[in-house]
Amino acid sequence: MKNSGITVTDIEWDIDEPDIEENHCKPKLPNEVEIPMSVITDAINDYLSDTYAYTIKGFTIFLSLKQR
Repeated sequence: MKNSGITVTDIEWDIDEPDIEENHCKPKLPNEVEIPMSVITDAINDYLSDTYAYTIKGFTIFLSLKQR
């Protein structure tokens, strides 16, 4: 079974002329990226710890994906 994660698609990178000049070409960046759930877990853990000044032992994540 594939590890859980989120796929980020249609990424619009902020590339300007100085970026292109520095690299002597336009950087090759992906249009789609798989982000592991651990990234989200770490961010939530940090947010709760920073907001309430206590560390977290665990929590459950419910994802709700809505189409626009």
